[in-house]
Amino acid sequence: MNKNVLEEYDRAIEHYRRSLEVNKGDKEFEAITLHGIGSLYTYKREHKEAVEYFRKSLTISEEIDDAQLIMVNMFNLGNEYIFLKDYRNAESYLTKGIEKAEDAGAKHWEANGYSSFGRLYIDLGRYEEAKEYLLRSVELAKSIGAVKVAEPAQILLSKLKKKLSVSATD
Repeated sequence: MNKNVLEEYDRAIEHYRRSLEVNKGDKEFEAITLHGIGSLYTYKREHKEAVEYFRKSLTISEEIDDAQLIMVNMFNLGNEYIFLKDYRNAESYLTKGIEKAEDAGAKHWEANGYSSFGRLYIDLGRYEEAKEYLLRSVELAKSIGAVKVAEPAQILLSKLKKKLSVSATD
């Protein structure tokens, strides 16, 4: 990653931290800001730090009962745990995230969750399950006209297809 980009992320993290100090006590602001810091650590590929901030954001989101932010944090935690190869936690958070998305009728988040499950199952070598979740993601995203949401699952399906064709010829 480009050094200038990393420096910009670091500056943004520092601004977020300062704003947390200034706005201490505003729980909604804290939850959103902590989530933002977690996202910046994701972009920096510092997954343990991202988990730390997403967990803090999730805790506050649950305290203030912000269903949207709870769901988003669960998906982000699931994805971070995939990067960290902590598949049990990844599966747990993704499952909870999908349940929240279904309850909220948030179809695009549900499709994102299915795509993440596809990635998880690819990592675990459970290719048929991966394929099922990825196809489910694409179908759901297309059914709501969210073509951009379908793209990650389509890319993973393409990679999965290549992986399966290579392993079939080994």
